[in-house]
Amino acid sequence: MVRRIKAVNQHAHMAVCVAKHFLSLRAHNRSGQQVYGRQIDLRIVGNPPATFTHTGALPGNRYVSGIKTKEIKGRRYNQLRLDDTPSQISAQLASEHAHTQLNLGYLTQPRKDGHGTDRGEGAELRTDAAAALRAAQGILLTTYARSQASGGQLDRDELVGLPGQCTELFKSLGDYAGQHGGQAADTAGQATIADAFKEWKPGGTGSGAAGDGAALMAFGAQAGSLNVTPKTHVTYAGVNIDQVAQQHVQVTSGERINLHGGRGVAMFAHSEGVSAIENQGKVTIQSQNDDTQVDSAKNIQLTAAGGKLAGMASDQVVFVTSRGAYLKLHGSDIELGCPGTFTVKSAGHSWDGPASMSADMPKFDHAALGRVPKLVRATDGNAAAGFDGQVQKASGALSNLKTDAAGELPAVHADQFEKLAVQFVKKNV
Repeated sequence: MVRRIKAVNQHAHMAVCVAKHFLSLRAHNRSGQQVYGRQIDLRIVGNPPATFTHTGALPGNRYVSGIKTKEIKGRRYNQLRLDDTPSQISAQLASEHAHTQLNLGYLTQPRKDGHGTDRGEGAELRTDAAAALRAAQGILLTTYARSQASGGQLDRDELVGLPGQCTELFKSLGDYAGQHGGQAADTAGQATIADAFKEWKPGGTGSGAAGDGAALMAFGAQAGSLNVTPKTHVTYAGVNIDQVAQQHVQVTSGERINLHGGRGVAMFAHSEGVSAIENQGKVTIQSQNDDTQVDSAKNIQLTAAGGKLAGMASDQVVFVTSRGAYLKLHGSDIELGCPGTFTVKSAGHSWDGPASMSADMPKFDHAALGRVPKLVRATDGNAAAGFDGQVQKASGALSNLKTDAAGELPAVHADQFEKLAVQFVKKNV
């Protein structure tokens, strides 16, 4: 039951239990002065004491207090429960709808006769429905402690140095690769994030406040982090995904690893080699529209341990040394040449008539990329025909387009992947 106590310029609502309770009321009047009310003897008859979370009773739960309301024309409750049990204090703000709770302090199961099974310590937000954490000026999740609630809201000194180490390794090794025939790393995006993270400030306290584009989500785990799901895990970035490890990056798949690059795939190792091994199946390396080049500072060894070593070319096969000796297979002819001595060692020889072999050359598909923008209605997912469309790409805009019966614009043909921005405009009637 809720008892209203009213005096001049002041109001209070208090939950009252059966038996005799003495309430000392302290409030502020409109002039700001503290007003102390006298002790009030409240005797309520016919109402049971509040049982928070439908559990417990007096006198066992005498250290538990708070506010509990009851659903109108229903049986559910909302409650603010304050537990002042010695050495086990806690607070809970809860609604029985979806069993939503914010639990703070020393967490226990609902107390009965003053006792509750331990559940942990700290803070817990739980619900059987959905939960959202939304912050327009960024979110910092960290396991680096600030004991006894000390420090600022976005204190992260331990984290600020880590992006610098990450960027330094990323840039130095990437630059070295670019200087030695590899692909240099694009460090601009990572540097921008590192700078924004360093200058990040709570709203209204400096240049890093809201409006400066610093709505970051930052995660810092002092003892490591774990991200698991029994289903699909998706990571997407509108610009770059940069992953850096001071030691190893290890990727394992129980079935297949697909690595696709719209504009190249580059690998570079500073030392200790590059190894690619297939244990059971076939190894295929193709260059479908250009040359294949293999260079080595020392030796190249090709071995076919259980079969033959075959080399084929549609026009010529040429072997040549730096001193000028060569073997050239050209069409139907063989040419041998050297500026020095030509030596043949054999137990015998056989000269027969003309002969030839066939070569099965691979065939490559050179079809252009065809990307098809499509418009569907959000209400039912069906195609939206007859809309005008415009496609903006790096090489120029395509206009005067119209969706067909399938909701599709004409295919955008190109010889490489590029970002497309598609705009559909008002339907012509």
